[in-house]
Amino acid sequence: MKLIVAALVVLIAAMLWIASEEHYQGCVNAAAATTAAPEVEAGTNPWSATGKDSGADRSAAVAGCSRLP
Repeated sequence: MKLIVAALVVLIAAMLWIASEEHYQGCVNAAAATTAAPEVEAGTNPWSATGKDSGADRSAAVAGCSRLP
């Protein structure tokens, strides 16, 4: 009986974990779809975008995402 209860607790925890990750990924995808991509000049390092739009809007939108469903 204890084994069944333990298995159910693990199953519920796993389902909540998956649901929260799906919620977060959906929020990140929505933020990426509704904000402009950072503009990078040709020949520059894409990881250090300093163009007209450095992605601050997108970063702020993603920062507002939560893993809590």
